[in-house]
Amino acid sequence: MNELKKEILILIGFLQERDYSIRKLSRILFAGGIFKVQTWQSLKEKVSELPNSDLLNKIKDILQGEYNRSLHFGKKAVVFFDISTLSETELAEFEDKLKHVIDANLSTAYAQTFPNLLPKNILEEQSTQLVCVQCQPSKSGSLDKFWVCGRNSFRKRREFILGEAPEDIQEYFREFDGYSYDEIIAIRKDFKQSVSYFTIDKDNKILTLYSDTTAITSQSDMDYLSESLFNYLLNIFPVLVSARKKNIGNAIRALYDEEIGRVTSFSHYTDSGSVKHEKLDRKNSKEDLRLEPYHASGMVTIQSQTEFHAIEKKWKSISQNELFEPTISLSYKSFLESTTRISACYVVEIDDCACQEDLDLMTKKIFEFSQ
Repeated sequence: MNELKKEILILIGFLQERDYSIRKLSRILFAGGIFKVQTWQSLKEKVSELPNSDLLNKIKDILQGEYNRSLHFGKKAVVFFDISTLSETELAEFEDKLKHVIDANLSTAYAQTFPNLLPKNILEEQSTQLVCVQCQPSKSGSLDKFWVCGRNSFRKRREFILGEAPEDIQEYFREFDGYSYDEIIAIRKDFKQSVSYFTIDKDNKILTLYSDTTAITSQSDMDYLSESLFNYLLNIFPVLVSARKKNIGNAIRALYDEEIGRVTSFSHYTDSGSVKHEKLDRKNSKEDLRLEPYHASGMVTIQSQTEFHAIEKKWKSISQNELFEPTISLSYKSFLESTTRISACYVVEIDDCACQEDLDLMTKKIFEFSQ
C-alpha cells in the first residue's frame, strides 16, 4: 500500500475515533463528487481498492478538512467565567504561567502528536490528567486559543445506530443473522481523547471554555468535562478561585423570540410543576417548531407566559454550505447550593458548525442573549 493510502486510512481512523458520523461524511464525500458509503469499513475498503489517482488526493483533502473542522469547531460544550475580579497584572501572570506550563509539556506524547490524536495503544498508557499543549495565536488578533488534551474514560451506556457504531461492534453483530444497519444498539463506551481549548478575553474579563464533546452525549458528562478543565486551570493559577460561572439561562427565551433560525426542540414548565417537551419528528425535521399548528395554538392559549426550560435551535451556516446547520442546545438544571435548590444554566452545547465564523457567532449569541 502506498503512502497516500496509508495517510488516508490514518485520517479515517482519526474521524472514527472521534465518533464522527459516517452518514454525514458520506454526504460530504458525495457532494464533493466522490462515492457514498454506509460504514467505516466500506470506506476503508474502497480507498484500499482505488488505483493511484487524483481521486485519492481529493479524498485526503476532504478527510483532512473534516478532521480539522471537527477539532476546531466541532461539537463543543461552552462555559463562560466572569474573571472581572482579576487585575491586569494577574491576567498577565496567568498567561505567563500557561506559557511556562506549555513549555514544560513539550516532551509529552500529547504535545508531540498534536493536532493529531494519539494512537490508541499510547493513549491507554496516559493518565486522565489534562495537559496544556499549545497556545495558538488568533489570526484576527483577537483571542488566542490555549489547547488542552486529555484522556476521558466515561463508563456508561450509549445508543448507536448500528451502521454508525465502531467497526469492532459491527463485526460482532455480523455474526448474527438478520441484523440491520438501522438497528439501535446500546454499548458501553471506552475511553476517548479530548482536545479542548479555552480563550481569555482580557478586555471584557471573560474566560471561555470550549470542551471537546465530540464523543459525549449526556449533560452530566458535559458538566464533568467543563468542571475538569476549569479545575485544571485552577491548579495552574489558584487566583481563578474568584471566577464565577455565568448563568446563561436567559438566552433560552431570547433564542425562542429571535425570528431568524429554526427551533427544533423546546421545553417549558407547566403550572403543575412538570416540564412539557416538544420536538419535531424526523419527517418535519426541516421545519420550525414555532410554526407548527399545535405548538402555535398552545402558545397563544397561554399567551406565551410560561417559564422556559430548554431549547434547541438551528441556523444556516455563514459558509452557505447546506450540509451544515450550526446548532445550539441548552437547558436549565437544578443545583443544590448550601441547603437551597436553585435552577441555572451554565453549559451550552454548540454543534454542526461548518467554520470558525459559525462557532464565533453561536458563542456571541449566547453571551449577548444571556445578559
